[in-house]
Amino acid sequence: MDLMDRILMLDKHLVIPSSLLEIEISVPKTLECVNRLIYEKKPRISAMNTLAEINMFKYNYDLNNSLASGELDVMLTCKKYAPGMKNVRRVLDEFAARRRAAEPGIAYIGLLGLLEEMRSGGITSKDEFEAICKKLHESGFRITAKYKPRRPCQRADYNVQNPPPARQAPWPGPWGCRRAHGPAWGPDEPARRGSPRSAGTARFIAYRPAPGGSGGATAPGHAPAGTGAAEPPPGPRMN
Repeated sequence: MDLMDRILMLDKHLVIPSSLLEIEISVPKTLECVNRLIYEKKPRISAMNTLAEINMFKYNYDLNNSLASGELDVMLTCKKYAPGMKNVRRVLDEFAARRRAAEPGIAYIGLLGLLEEMRSGGITSKDEFEAICKKLHESGFRITAKYKPRRPCQRADYNVQNPPPARQAPWPGPWGCRRAHGPAWGPDEPARRGSPRSAGTARFIAYRPAPGGSGGATAPGHAPAGTGAAEPPPGPRMN
């Protein structure tokens, strides 16, 4: 069985997650059995939306006037291949068998076979895709098709080919503020300078110049205004 024998004839707009194909096919009005089988199988296909997410959501005709309209317009959107693919295979295989028995001499397009070819990497070139479309066109279908090259997986491309940059050392901050920005010195620095709190932020705050004006706070080691005593500077706080 070749690709054309494994696919089901529908008028569809097929969107694949890999962005490989977009197909719109108009079915000739002589295929009366397609209209009938679509309506018979629609409830079963719709019931599997949570598994395979195959949705039939657009009809430009109604059941009683399908032959008069002369065109079947069914929109299918396939969003992912879930474990329910086996159920879809069973439904579409039965659909294809009844289709083949009703009109054995007419070629048909199959959704399942096309999906399987794409999943296995069978359709990877524009030439191959155009050859399939040409064969469909010769069978009497009006085809509007667009080929989209397969895009690489972003996650795999990021993790394998472009690994994330190495983590840079944290910025020590003004005057070596390890409390706010994490350790940034060698292993002997804490022992030489005391605790992180006294080595960085606390010492900078303790020795900050006093704001201008009388009566304000002064830096340690300087006498406050109006007194003759001088405060000794505080030692390192080991906490």
